[in-house]
Amino acid sequence: MWCGRRDLNPGSPAWKAGVLVQARRRPLLFSSLVFGVLNVAFKLFYWCFTLSVEGFLGRCEGVYVVVSATARGDGLFPFKGYAGASGRVDVVARCFNAASLVDPGACIVGFLLGSPAPKALVGLPGCCGGFSERGLIVEFSRVLRGGSSGFLSALEVGFESFLNMLVGNGFKIVLLDEKGYNVMGEPRLACGRAAFFLGSHVDMPGWVEGSVRGFASSTLSIGPYSLHSEHVIAFLGWLRRRYCQTSSRASAAAPPSP
Repeated sequence: MWCGRRDLNPGSPAWKAGVLVQARRRPLLFSSLVFGVLNVAFKLFYWCFTLSVEGFLGRCEGVYVVVSATARGDGLFPFKGYAGASGRVDVVARCFNAASLVDPGACIVGFLLGSPAPKALVGLPGCCGGFSERGLIVEFSRVLRGGSSGFLSALEVGFESFLNMLVGNGFKIVLLDEKGYNVMGEPRLACGRAAFFLGSHVDMPGWVEGSVRGFASSTLSIGPYSLHSEHVIAFLGWLRRRYCQTSSRASAAAPPSP
């Protein structure tokens, strides 16, 4: 007895006649086929857009660039005990989480320089807020090994080229350093389309810092003490929400000058 106690084939068992197979599997096969086609089409559209560096920059209100001198860019690290084996990619993952949660309009980039093939991990605005640290490590590994992700991409781009792209797209380059000017003295220095460069668990390599200083419009700090990179990003995200959005609303509400 099938389909509401109605026998689909009274003369012989439904499975023998093939009626049950047709009644149950054909709609499932059709829906799976449609879903698969739509999924492939979406991924093609998404990656054609996001794999372009210029394309992803157009979606960012700000950019946080975490430069890790030790993190591996090949994605060949375990998902248990990954901190040391990955060259401290876990620090980069925490920075991705902080940027997504506190400054959802900003992109986050992790430059991984600890392997023969350095790569840049790019997260779109608000990409990673719902992921645990380990969940992000799994996504990092997949993308770095050539797989796809719904919110991350891995770019093979030179550091100097990336700096030039940022400047060409209207971003001001800001180097974060404990010896820089304390941004709390003038919070609006962190406003606008800014790209903030900082190290991970260790300082960025000397040649990287030299390149950033050559493009930087300012060198800022959030105080005289060293903080974890994810805490620096969280503080700057709060600062940009607190002061930059307030100043933007005030400018919009101000009467035009005669």
